[in-house]
Amino acid sequence: RGEALEESRCFSAEVDYLRHYGSTWQGVATVTYRMVFDPEFLYIQSGSVKCLNPAAGTAPAAVAEEKHFGQDLVYINADAGRYLRSQADHGRACPTLQNVSPQIQRSLQEALDAANERNDR
Repeated sequence: RGEALEESRCFSAEVDYLRHYGSTWQGVATVTYRMVFDPEFLYIQSGSVKCLNPAAGTAPAAVAEEKHFGQDLVYINADAGRYLRSQADHGRACPTLQNVSPQIQRSLQEALDAANERNDR
């Protein structure tokens, strides 16, 4: 059941520059994205971005670079701070903040601090 719920919050895509445009983008032939959002859609909880070099002859395309959401890449909802502030104002804890990476935790805390600062003005 947990896997099915995660899949409902998953976005996957592939951009094949070589196939669609006949050329690479900055030397990259294909980029694949897999993003899993947290249950509140406040941040991308996990996933990756893989950049593939063009295949050479019969050899398969090689991964030129791979970055992971929550570690190398941190994306949070632009309105996360206001949402977290609203939850706190109503005495509700946000369960999706448990077991997040330090990078995501830091970004969400910065968003909350900014929302609190705007509210204090």
